[in-house]
Amino acid sequence: MSLVVHHNVAARFARLHLDKAQDAIQLSTERMSSGYRLNRAADDTTAYAMSMRFSSDLASFETVNRNARNGMNLVTAMEGTSNQILQVLNRMRELATKNSTETMTAVDRSEAQIEFQALTNEIQRLSQTTHMNRVQGLALSGT
Repeated sequence: MSLVVHHNVAARFARLHLDKAQDAIQLSTERMSSGYRLNRAADDTTAYAMSMRFSSDLASFETVNRNARNGMNLVTAMEGTSNQILQVLNRMRELATKNSTETMTAVDRSEAQIEFQALTNEIQRLSQTTHMNRVQGLALSGT
């Protein structure tokens, strides 16, 4: 007795190609619905690695940008304090110039000296209290 097995080779090839076409359609649909060319590392490993590096670089650049803005804010705060100190110094110069004339009396000079000392204290206060995020910007030395 002989045994005969019939195979439908054409149907098997058709099924194989149909499965491949369905996988390709599913991948295309996934790409179109997400809007990205790369959805997983298997799509294109080189492009995926570049994408991950770009994402990492972007996060680093955002941190650098934030640090730069913080530095600019610190400089702006110090600039405002420096402008106030400059105004105080101009007033002190004005008082010193007035004190050097002969038209001022001793009482006028003592009052000018009191104001001069108050202005000196104001400069010290500004330099010691100006800070941003616990960074003291204008700390003076003992001189």
